[in-house]
Amino acid sequence: MKFLFHFSRGGINKLAGGGFFLALQGAFFLLMPLVSVASPIHPYGVPGPGVFATSVAGRHTGNGVGIFSLDNTGIVFPGETDTHVNIGASMQSAMSAYTAGANTANASAMANFGVIKIFAQFDEQDYLGTHLVGFADAGWIDTLTFSDPALNGQQGLLTFLLSANGTLFAGGNNGLAGMSVGFSEGVAGGAYGAQGQANSQPGDYNQTVNETYVFQVPFIFGTPFEMYIRAIATAGLSSTPFANPSSGQVNFSNSFYWAGIQSVTSNGNLVTGWTLVSASGTNYNQSFVPIEEVPEPGTAPLLAAVLGGVLLFRRFKR
Repeated sequence: MKFLFHFSRGGINKLAGGGFFLALQGAFFLLMPLVSVASPIHPYGVPGPGVFATSVAGRHTGNGVGIFSLDNTGIVFPGETDTHVNIGASMQSAMSAYTAGANTANASAMANFGVIKIFAQFDEQDYLGTHLVGFADAGWIDTLTFSDPALNGQQGLLTFLLSANGTLFAGGNNGLAGMSVGFSEGVAGGAYGAQGQANSQPGDYNQTVNETYVFQVPFIFGTPFEMYIRAIATAGLSSTPFANPSSGQVNFSNSFYWAGIQSVTSNGNLVTGWTLVSASGTNYNQSFVPIEEVPEPGTAPLLAAVLGGVLLFRRFKR
């Protein structure tokens, strides 16, 4: 099975199945096949549990943003890219930059268990005969085991949340920006994405994503199962450019975060007595979404007024 992304300008789409595509202007861009528990395929040969971060900035030979993974190296223009692939058992990061005259491309990626941050950007002022691209790909792989003495051997359903916060921009006649995030074993919630293209009409594409994505995963109580969460950002040309310069940016450098487990069920019934063990030692019972330390705009003046009142009261009390 495969996912199909049917992106429209400024659209966010939810998918379900076993892999996913980006579809734009008649061109289909494979991101990564997603597979079943029985035959996991790890991107870039990452051992499980493990973390990976990949960045690419430079030129490629495709007509449009055809780069989807370094597994497909034939699409990268030889000698004209800055490529980094980092794999490990804990936090990994990668950063790439490319400059050719007035043309630039940049990409960065960071991942750890529970968090992914990706960024991709390009600015093509003078067409060089090949297309600029910024590409970031990051994620983590882990093995989870849910147990319940009364349910071991029976099927369960995990529902978990992933927080996403970022922006996409595409400018000029042919700028394109796209993001996708997916979970390898999802059935009822497999992958999400956002993408848009700039045109002379109606103009630039801008989109802000501030979402909490819901994923559902079947499993067997007492039996380990492997999953990986992966996010991809691509910024580049959608087709051979016209006279106008083109640019694009995908900025999810403060996203994505594991936002906790919403529920564990069995045969439609809520299960509360389960325990969870991960091979990496990560505590997925908690949320990794950062706690905002700065007071909200509405509460800051109130806090200042309260503190002022306390100081004034102490002064008069003296």
